This record gives sequence, structure tokens and C-alpha cells, in this order.
Amino acid sequence: MPGPRGESRAARRARERRSAAARPSALASARPRPLRAADASLVCAVLALLLAALGGGMLSDRPASLAPDITGPFALIAVPLALLLAGASLVLAFLGPPPASAPAPCRPRSSATAAFALLAALGVASAVASRYPHMSATTLALLVGPIALGWAVARAARTPGGLTAILLAVAAAAAIVAVIGLNEYMRSWRAQNSIWRVFATFAVPNFLAGYLLLALPVTLALFLSLRERNLVVLSGTALVLQLLCLLLTQSRLGVAALAAGMAVFAGLALWSRAIAGHARRRALVIAVLVVLAGLAGARPLLARLRASGDQAYSARFRVLTWEGAVRMAGAHPLLGAGLGTFEATYPPYAVVGFTRHAHNSYLQLAAEAGMPAAALLGLGLLAVALAGVFALRAERRSDGPPLPAAAVDRRLALVGLVSAVAAAGIHSLFDSDLYVPAIGLTLGALCGAVMAASGPPAGAVSEAHAAPGRRFGRGAAFAAAVYLVAIAWIVAAGRMQAHQAEAAIRAGDLEGAIRDYRSATSSDSANAEYHMSLASLYAAAGRPAEARAEQREAVRLSPSGKALYRMGKLLAEQGDHGGAITWYERARAADPHNLRTLLALADSLSALGRHEGALQVYRDMAALYRGPVGRIRAVPEIVEWEYSEAFLGLAEAELARGDRPGAEKDLREGIAILSEYWRTRDSEMAQVAPGGPAGEKTAERYAWALEQWERVLRTLGRPAEADAAAERLRELRAEMAAGASP
Repeated sequence: MPGPRGESRAARRARERRSAAARPSALASARPRPLRAADASLVCAVLALLLAALGGGMLSDRPASLAPDITGPFALIAVPLALLLAGASLVLAFLGPPPASAPAPCRPRSSATAAFALLAALGVASAVASRYPHMSATTLALLVGPIALGWAVARAARTPGGLTAILLAVAAAAAIVAVIGLNEYMRSWRAQNSIWRVFATFAVPNFLAGYLLLALPVTLALFLSLRERNLVVLSGTALVLQLLCLLLTQSRLGVAALAAGMAVFAGLALWSRAIAGHARRRALVIAVLVVLAGLAGARPLLARLRASGDQAYSARFRVLTWEGAVRMAGAHPLLGAGLGTFEATYPPYAVVGFTRHAHNSYLQLAAEAGMPAAALLGLGLLAVALAGVFALRAERRSDGPPLPAAAVDRRLALVGLVSAVAAAGIHSLFDSDLYVPAIGLTLGALCGAVMAASGPPAGAVSEAHAAPGRRFGRGAAFAAAVYLVAIAWIVAAGRMQAHQAEAAIRAGDLEGAIRDYRSATSSDSANAEYHMSLASLYAAAGRPAEARAEQREAVRLSPSGKALYRMGKLLAEQGDHGGAITWYERARAADPHNLRTLLALADSLSALGRHEGALQVYRDMAALYRGPVGRIRAVPEIVEWEYSEAFLGLAEAELARGDRPGAEKDLREGIAILSEYWRTRDSEMAQVAPGGPAGEKTAERYAWALEQWERVLRTLGRPAEADAAAERLRELRAEMAAGASP
């Protein structure tokens, strides 16, 4: 009703707040006492989202020095706990009482639930057929977990209060991650590194950008919709923090996907008439805040965009990785090579060098679990988005019942959720976001929230048509929950015991480390990594027979290039170079571009006097370096110094037979690689390279190469170049004497 004539704006707002407070609470009226199980389900879902955000970005994949805010055992058990809570949330959601009447189901909602259920079934089939049981079992949990959490949220968040709780949890978790990322950037900025790309709790900045893409549209919907002043201020602050952190990831594709998501948000909001009254005024406010945040965080991003011409190989690396993933998917079209096995099974199909992911969620899923699985993922996300759009169409001309000040408007919630799903679906075309636990679980929860918000409210749907629907049954839900709990327990127990073993190693307690790793292999017996670590400890303790037995068990569990290489290395260290060569050849077949395998093979061939075989390996490495594998790197700061050994090995042979021009050419190429490595050796990105820094041996090899190069140049009558090489050698020796660590 209009206020009295002459009433001031402030007085009118105060009257509206009193009127809203006097209304009966929709939250109280919509959640009768029998839905207590749904409340508990929501609590578990909220906790799962928070845990996933703080420790589910695969933090353990990189040194703790890059993330001092979230370290230690928490990083190891956060994902298992989040999966356990997802399973608990699903069970509790199904314990709630069945609703009452039964309107016709929405076709997109039914299609979405069917697609995700079939996707889970294909994931199970692919995992059962996999040659890598542990990889497949854990990745299956990362597939089932988001689907389970989505089903739980779809059942438990049908009230305005339940839906708001999920959205607030996503916004709050992302805000905490953003604060961690901004703190990380400030440390780097104070260290005179203003172009640092933030990681926060994620393995790489692009994954952090993919996570923030999910939260930003949701947080914007909260800011535009909520009427409780404190929540409005908090959501606005969270929005600015998330945007600033996303810009500081310097993810060009992340910013592009955000722009697409915001375009979807604006289009849906205008079409559905969701923005009216106070939401319009807040939209102007947020536009100003976005401009200010953009000005604050745009400088590093613009610097990277200006350098994009120099980093074109990064885009080329992604495209060629897609080409290899397509080849892998074509070789295993129905069930894939095994869910979660991309890192182990992709190398024979690779066109470029090492990568853990396909940089495309759909292609990676097609390669691992088959083309039908990738199609179901895309169809499921599309059906969820359409369910939200159909619900918005039905809501366009209806204002709905009055809401409490702390509840989000249903139309704006749907706009934010559909925009988040769209942005995530677009960004997943360029990165394997859905393999990151935090992103997968958050996307699952948001899909469930779309299902909840697009369906009738609690108390209006029968059990026959309630999302996720009776057709999939309580049996499947409880089976999924039991699986998640079991995997969470096994993985968490193994990780904690392995963590204790690593602490014992640092303390010099070799027997204690062996004991703890044996406990880890008992708790998580299918984990080949634990068996490989135990094999190394047995070898260090002078127990070769036990070392070989553990390494053979690791190969049985995971016949990957890494496990095969470790078996060959173990035999080489015990003096059995003939046996080592056999295993190195198998490792090379499994991972043809692995440089440490090739170098180890050349060393064992040389040890047996098979010098021509070793030289052929060096020639193969030189050919790799001159091709796409060596020239196109995913991360420019990570220099693969191993290529230098191939050129220096060829140069040694040429010097031995008096071919000084050939030796000069190969020495020059080897020195160029070592020079680039030496220049970037202390960068933080170099510390996360596979295998870590090369060590003192590389510095000595660099010095030897410069010394030989100087001599060859003088012999060839090129004194000026020889003097330059001698000067560089003196500088290197001085740096080494001063304690410069390679």
C-alpha cells in the first residue's frame, strides 16, 4: 500500500521494515516439525561446501610454502570429510517424510536427474573395468559425491530458508577463499612481485577462477534479493572480494566465462522481471563496486593480456592437449580408458608434454569414461539450466508470497543459479574444473538448488515426483552414501598415516617411517603410491628383496609409466642394469615423452657398454625437444632441464670422435637450455615442477658444458665467443661459491 502523503523515504523504509518483521515467517510456515531430517541434511551440505572450499582444491599437489594459510593434515582430510558429509546429507534428505499431492513433473528436471543417474552408472562401469583400481575408485567418489550432494539439496532445500542457506554457504565459502587469495597476493606484492597469480587453496589459478565463477552469480543474487541489512552488507563485501580475487588469478578464460555468466544473469533478470524496487538501486551500487574492484585488480590481468602474444604457446598447448584427448577417447569410445586414469593412460596419445588434466572436463570424461558419459554430463547441465529457465517463465507474472527479510527471492535465486551453471559449463570447455573436488561439489549443490527452486515448494509434491525422484530409489541413494563414507574413511586413514611417515622421514626415523607406511598400505591397500614409498624406504634400509616386492605390488596395482620407471630405477641402484633396461623400456612404452625415464634408460645402456643405444635415446630426446613436446610448454616458468643432458651426451660422443663442429652445435643447444633453467630456477612456479628443482648436479653440468664450449670455440678459431663463454663460466662459479642454489 502507498504510504501517507508527504512521508519521507527514510520513514517509508522504516515502515516497510516493521511491516516485514510483522509478517508471519515463511521459513517457519514452510518447515513443519517433520522436516527436521531435512534441516540436518542442509547442515551437512553446508559443512561439505565449506570443507571443500578450504581444502578441496587439490592443495596437496603443491608445496605448502605457496599456501601457508591452509596446511598440514587438514589439507589431506578435507576432501574425504566433505565426501562423507555429502553421503550423510543424502541419507538424511531421504529420511524426511514424503510430501502430499502430485502435480505433473517438469520434463527438464526429470531429464536432468535421469542424465546424472546414468552418468553415475557409467562411471561405476568404467571404474570396474579400469586397470587402475585406486585411481578409478577415488575419482568415482568425486563423481558420485557431487551427484549425491545435488540430490540431497534438491530434496532438502525446497523451502525459502533452505534455499537461502545453501546460497549463503556458497557465497561465504568463496569469500573466505578470496580472502586467502588476496592475502597471498599482498605477500607477493610486498615482495615486489605485483604480477603474481593467486592460488588460494587451489592447485592452479585457473581452478581457483573456475570455483569463483560458480560463486559470483549466486552472491550477486543474494545481494540484490536479501532485505536483512547485515546480510546485504556481507553479501556485497563478499561479491567484491570474489571479483577482485578472480581478476588476480589472471585467468583470461575465467574472466571471459564470467562475462558470459553475467550476460546470462542480466538477460534472465530482465526477461523474468526479477529486478525491481530495491534490487534496481542495488544493481547501480554493485555496478560502481564492480568498476572499483576491476580498477584495483585489472593491472596484473592487463599485463598478462599484453603478454599473451608471447604466451601463445600456452593456448597452443591446450589445443594440442585436446587433440591428444580426442585420440584417447577415440581409442576407448564406450567406457573409456578408466575413470580417473587420464594422467596414467594419456601419455601414449599425447602430442605435447606432461599434463595431469585434459584442460576440458567433457573431453577428459570422454577419454576416461567414454563418449556417452561426456554427452550425459553436457545434457545434465543443459537440462538443469532449462529447468531453471522454465521455472522463471512460470514465475514471471507472479510475485509469490511475502518472504522474510533473511530469505532470497526465488526468481533472483534462479537467475543466479542458472548463470552460475552456465558459466561453469562454459569454463569447463577450457579446463578440467569438474575434476577439482571443491568445484565439483559446489556445482552439484547448485544444480540441486536449481532443482529445488524450480519445483513446487515443500509439502506440495508427492514422493512419486519429488526430486530426485522415486524412480532412482532410496536403495541407490543409500548405496551411494555407503560408498562415499567407505572411500572417505579409507582415503583419510591412509593419508594421515602417510603424513606421519613423512614426518618420521624428516626426523630421520627410518624404521618409524617404514612402520607408518606399512600401516598406510594396510588402510588403503590399493594405493600404489604408498607401496612405492615403502619400496624406497626398504631400499634405503638395505632390504632389497622387500623393496622389490613392494615395487612389484605397486606395478600390479598401477602399471603406469611412473611405477614401471621406479621398478627400473630400483634395479639399477642394485646394479642390475639389464633388468632395469627391461623395465625402462616398458615405462617408455607407457609414457613415451617422460624425460627422466629416457635419461635413466640411456644411463643403464651406457653402464652395459651399449653406447650406440644410449646415443639413440639422446637423439630421440633431441627430436622431442625440437618438436611440439619440447617447444610448447604449459607453464613457461618450468624449464625442462633434462633436454640439456641429451645434447651434452651427444656432444661428449662427438668430442670423443673429434667432431668439433657437431660438438659445438650440441653444446650450444644444451647450454641454452641450462641458461634458461638457471635464470628461472628460484621462481616459485619452478618449485612445483614434476620432480622439483634439479639440484647441484645440474649446476656442475652447466659449468662443465661452458668449459667444454670455450675450448671448442677456441679450437674452431672463434675467440670472441670463447671469451664470452669464459666470462659466463666465471660468473657461474661466483654464483655457486656465493651459495646460489639451483
